[in-house]
Amino acid sequence: NVVTAPTCEKQGYTTHTCSTCGAELITDNNTAATTCLYCGNPATISKRLSGVYRPELVIPFKTTKQDAIDSIKKLYKGKPLLPKLFKDKNKIESVEGIYLPFWLFSCDTDSNLTFNAKRVHHWSDSRYNYTKTDHFRLYRSCEMSFSAIPADGSKKTDDNLTEALEPFGIENAVPFDSIYLSGFMADKYDVEPSQCRARVRERIANSICEEMLRTASGYISVTRESSDIKYPVSDVKYALLPVWILITEYKGKRYTFAMNGETGKAVGDLPVDYKKFWGIGAGITAALGTLFSLISLLI
Repeated sequence: NVVTAPTCEKQGYTTHTCSTCGAELITDNNTAATTCLYCGNPATISKRLSGVYRPELVIPFKTTKQDAIDSIKKLYKGKPLLPKLFKDKNKIESVEGIYLPFWLFSCDTDSNLTFNAKRVHHWSDSRYNYTKTDHFRLYRSCEMSFSAIPADGSKKTDDNLTEALEPFGIENAVPFDSIYLSGFMADKYDVEPSQCRARVRERIANSICEEMLRTASGYISVTRESSDIKYPVSDVKYALLPVWILITEYKGKRYTFAMNGETGKAVGDLPVDYKKFWGIGAGITAALGTLFSLISLLI
């Protein structure tokens, strides 16, 4: 079936002509760079990286495709419960390097927090054991600055996944130039900064709480009671950050491997072969049964 341009637009796809061989490439509306399937040359859709969609910064890839492949093999190694069909089906050579869109938030915070804490003392005499519990209310105030907190700007990627790949070396970011996209895919953002603020504020609040908890030593427990945090965002920058991604469909579920294209930090989820699991369990049970029988004979 021939997919026409109007049909593509209705389905969320558009066509782009390869400047090298003239082939018509079909991409989704957020793809800003891809590779021509016919001639293998990189294709950058410049109009999707212009105006408000033009990134300010980019962190270039420092790891290679072979690094990503080796990382996947390392992830699979020593996993006896990994289904063989999954490994056979998973074409690890298909791992793709992609520049993902991120918003980088910076702000100065002014915080007041209240914690409940307690100390417990134990002692005894010739007749009794004693326990004394002292309760305290702790007050903490602080001013902290946060710089370039990354927030995922794509609906297609899971925020938990991209946060697990941190940190990115924002200090290594350079002014955006489309030359960095050569040989890689790239997406433009489809999540506005305003949609990321709640998650960014939650991360900031957790970081401030963790820092303040470090000042409360000598207690058996410390819990946060309340917090008043003012965090007016002073700056937001749009950046493309490098990630290697491999997505595999197995038994109706998607399994994603991702690797930070700068640092090499990798994360991934894997399925479990429950037939192997129960088989190993049955083998262990049988072995234990034999062992106990031998012990009973010796006794």
